[in-house]
Amino acid sequence: MEINVFFAKEESGQDCQKVFAVKRTIKPTLAVGRASILELLKGVNQQELNQKYQSEIPNKVKLNSIKIENEEAFVDFSKELNSAAGSCRVQIIEAQITETLKQFPTIKKVTITADGQITLQP
Repeated sequence: MEINVFFAKEESGQDCQKVFAVKRTIKPTLAVGRASILELLKGVNQQELNQKYQSEIPNKVKLNSIKIENEEAFVDFSKELNSAAGSCRVQIIEAQITETLKQFPTIKKVTITADGQITLQP
């Protein structure tokens, strides 16, 4: 099954919320939200790197949980997500996660936390 994960790209320039879809093939699953976030956390592969894609999500970030309820995804990551610094970087990370989940029609809003705490403060 094909899904999209979203990454920044060199051409994003000064637009800190501009991310681009990259297709990934995964095993068929009903938990597509979880699967898409796990793919996002893998970062860019060599082919994507050659095409100038990049992920701003810190390498050691893990997915703690994801819950979807009333068209809102609640996604909790490990505390390493808080190691991202800088207003633009934080906005790109938020866009990567949000757009990766909002590709699915059952998700209209995304709330991101790290170890249960609201995160991604510039």
